[in-house]
Amino acid sequence: MLRSVFDAQAAMQDFRQAQLGHQKRPQRLAYTAGLLAHEAAGKSLPDRLPHRADYEAALTLVNTPRVTHHAILLPHYQATRQRMLACPGVVLNISDTTDLDFSGLEIACLGPIGNGFGRGFECHNSLALDAATGDALGLTSQILHVRDTDFQIEVERQAHAASAAAAKPKKKGGRRSDETTEHRRQRLSRESRLWVQGCEALGAVPEGKLWVDICDRAADTFEYLEYMAKNKRHYTIRSTQNRALVVTQEREQQPKLLHDLLRSLPGVMSWQVEISANHGQVARTAEVQMAWCPVRIKAPVQHKGEHSDEPVDVWAVRVWEPRPPMGVKEPLEWLLLSNVAVHNDEQARERVRWYERRPAVEEFHKAQKTGMGIEALQLQSRHGLEGMIAILSVLAVTLLNLRQMGRQEEARSQPAATVVEPQWVEVLSIWTYGERRSLSVRQFYLDLARLGGYMNRRRDAWPGWLVLWRGLTKLLHMVRYESSRANGQ
Repeated sequence: MLRSVFDAQAAMQDFRQAQLGHQKRPQRLAYTAGLLAHEAAGKSLPDRLPHRADYEAALTLVNTPRVTHHAILLPHYQATRQRMLACPGVVLNISDTTDLDFSGLEIACLGPIGNGFGRGFECHNSLALDAATGDALGLTSQILHVRDTDFQIEVERQAHAASAAAAKPKKKGGRRSDETTEHRRQRLSRESRLWVQGCEALGAVPEGKLWVDICDRAADTFEYLEYMAKNKRHYTIRSTQNRALVVTQEREQQPKLLHDLLRSLPGVMSWQVEISANHGQVARTAEVQMAWCPVRIKAPVQHKGEHSDEPVDVWAVRVWEPRPPMGVKEPLEWLLLSNVAVHNDEQARERVRWYERRPAVEEFHKAQKTGMGIEALQLQSRHGLEGMIAILSVLAVTLLNLRQMGRQEEARSQPAATVVEPQWVEVLSIWTYGERRSLSVRQFYLDLARLGGYMNRRRDAWPGWLVLWRGLTKLLHMVRYESSRANGQ
């Protein structure tokens, strides 16, 4: 595990490298982030920045035109790329979108979220992960997308229709039948573009490196598949479309659709998967099987994105639960697509292992919301809100790694002082045990959660984000107090 990934001081250093138009602004940015890293989430911004001068300086900073969301995050992106280059094995670039709900704010330029009644951003995050260890290396992209309202879409549609009518004579019978679909495809604010945009933000993959984009079913668009193939980018995504296949002579008797073909194949390997509680179902251990095959996917006849009519070659993998226990409404099934070549069962299993890392980005979303309290922000301008989201998102990576490290098996024996400041370990051990002790990473993690209110009983689940962040906040205050006392202040 890399100390520089976990250490909040590394995040502060990233902020100091930001180009914000004035030499004092990066220092103020790092100072503000440091204050926010020492105060519990869930509080309002004035509570987290209790000194009026600090609070007003933070508001002035994030509302400065040169202090944009991208400018704040750019040095973090660059530092993440350097960590990716230093990683000896496979790096996963995991992307997903979450709602950031700011329904109570009087900001006109927010968009609909959820069922359309809330207002906020669609936050599209791309998180780099070491495939071998699960360590989060940092964000490679964050897009704060504002959904179009029905009114905006209709205005754009009418403008597009008028432009098309002026450029091309109408067919008999009046309006062309494909105008609505064509407009939707060309609309710059189309949400399905986010997956390609998130990949573009990372830039070119260096020769000799295997960086694999991991996405859930929302990324299963032919536009995305073709973009990745043309730009020599690798991916493993979950399939949602039962796509038509190019049929060869050898497969004339097999199903002609992707999902049908995968479900017709016999299992070649089995193992156990831990399934978390979800949708009213209890957590359980599932016995799963796997099947795989190479396929050539046809381009859709009706284009919903921007792509050609050429097919794409991929490897398809199915993982399923053949004998689910009684009462399970939705047995586990993953239908995966990857353009990383599969030549044997173990390679197919590796593609599945990559996808099994995908929940890390969902945990990052929890770190953003519950851990860092992003949705509790009460700023009154979109520019300022975006800037503060950028700051808290970088700090959320630090919090995510703390939680991930505590859960790993090697955390039982690895000394905590190898991944956090030794003074933190000393102060926490004195609070917990009344004496200085050398704690393991696992002990440090659980004791920190206890400091935040976690009971640490046998029947208790792993500590949640809120108690972990409360514990870290209290510990940092204790460390600051001990440092001041040692210095005679």
